[in-house]
Amino acid sequence: MTLDDLKRLFTRQTLFRLDAILAPKLVPILYALGLAGILLWVVRLYLLQFQFWLWHRPMGPA
Repeated sequence: MTLDDLKRLFTRQTLFRLDAILAPKLVPILYALGLAGILLWVVRLYLLQFQFWLWHRPMGPA
């Protein structure tokens, strides 16, 4: 799916037509959005753990 296909999909009335078959066009978009959401969740979790380690590490000689 190219960028022109995405522009056509989102700018036309295709989304509001009930007789149009949208599943083959929407599945890759939803899949990419899901992967992006998982990636953002992993990065946020990693940064929060690093921040916790940074503030709770021993600072001087034990």
